[in-house]
Amino acid sequence: IAPSSRGYELIEPYYRQGPLPDVQGSRHREAGALEFLHRWEQLLGNLCRAGFVIEDLVEPMHADPEKESGSFEHRSQYVAPYVRIKARRRGGAEAPPAASRLWLPS
Repeated sequence: IAPSSRGYELIEPYYRQGPLPDVQGSRHREAGALEFLHRWEQLLGNLCRAGFVIEDLVEPMHADPEKESGSFEHRSQYVAPYVRIKARRRGGAEAPPAASRLWLPS
């Protein structure tokens, strides 16, 4: 996301292929590293489909309105930079379900 006169603008598509553009001077992204976006379905759905139970999900608080516009802390007022997920594999030797059991309308 990028700062604008009205807050921040999402400039990278949610549904994308390939890595994010390279970044310099980021607190949470290493210069030159390939970094990919992961959708909620990929993160949480795949954990559940692999036999895990989600026990907790936390959005660490980094927001600081006093920091410079465009900084990690200022941007965190508008969108959580990441989440922490605690998941535990269900007991037993059962295989995870082959497909989602969630009904989705066509």
